[in-house]
Amino acid sequence: MIKADKSTPVEIRVEGLKKEFFHEGRTLEVLKGIDLVLEPAAMVSIRGRSGAGKSTFMHLLATLDKPTSGRILFGNQDIFALTPSQLARFRNEHIGLMFQFHHLLSEFTAIENVMMPALIHRESHAHAKARAQELLERVGLANRGSHKPGELSGGEQQRVALARALMMKPSILLADEPTGNLDQKTGSGIHQLFNELNQTLGLTVVIVTHDEILAQRMPTRLIMADGRLLTDAQYAELYTSEDKNVKIEHGNSALIEQATAYKCDEQGASAPTAHSNSSQEIAADAPKNTSAKAAQSHSSQELPAVESSPNLPQSTDSRQKETPNA
Repeated sequence: MIKADKSTPVEIRVEGLKKEFFHEGRTLEVLKGIDLVLEPAAMVSIRGRSGAGKSTFMHLLATLDKPTSGRILFGNQDIFALTPSQLARFRNEHIGLMFQFHHLLSEFTAIENVMMPALIHRESHAHAKARAQELLERVGLANRGSHKPGELSGGEQQRVALARALMMKPSILLADEPTGNLDQKTGSGIHQLFNELNQTLGLTVVIVTHDEILAQRMPTRLIMADGRLLTDAQYAELYTSEDKNVKIEHGNSALIEQATAYKCDEQGASAPTAHSNSSQEIAADAPKNTSAKAAQSHSSQELPAVESSPNLPQSTDSRQKETPNA
């Protein structure tokens, strides 16, 4: 078990954070002035549709990128006022990072991967190894230190990545889709570790996730929408229920596509070229005395109109063209 080595609690303030990207003469405004206060030992989830700016915000919070304007303060330290070398050292000492992919070095063992941040920090090999072994025990991998990443399961790889993120006793742990590649049971185990670390080490934890169950377990829940961070209540006030169906699908492109297709079907219901995209529905519309063969022929005649309709999603799968999904 980890000894009483809590990180120094620190308040983190985000003030007027904006991020713009320039592409082919156009300006894309991704973050539109975010203000946020993270109290010491806060636990926060951030969700929202893909492309809403969640990862961009996390990269800024992790000091991996710089904002167009605004600032982030750890205590009273404006981190973007630091020189590049000072910022790299600050990141190494104060920020723990986890991603959807573990990013472990395949040629090194689990314990060597966990030791890496301390070795980069020029700490002694003996001290780094002792600390790494403690952390592996803490995440339930006491007997897996000599195994390389390829010899570990997906959940074990993420636990090693978590131990590595904690190596330098950071003030904050930033996890971008940490359970995205894991099954529900394994993901729940990772979430339980987050809770334990928050309670025992006083660690601030910020998680970006599409996992609604994981998000709802966090004391503070935020939604990234249109480049702004909103509470659930603020989001409910700003967006209609129709907007929610499309804008806050938490990155589930399949659901977004379904919502879009449904909306298109409603708009095109009275148009001459709008037809049902289900061969079964078309056959059901045929007269009762029509044979199944006639219904099938009718369906095949209608299909080209469905494929050419500008209001419906197109498919490149030939099997879908023969029997489109409802």
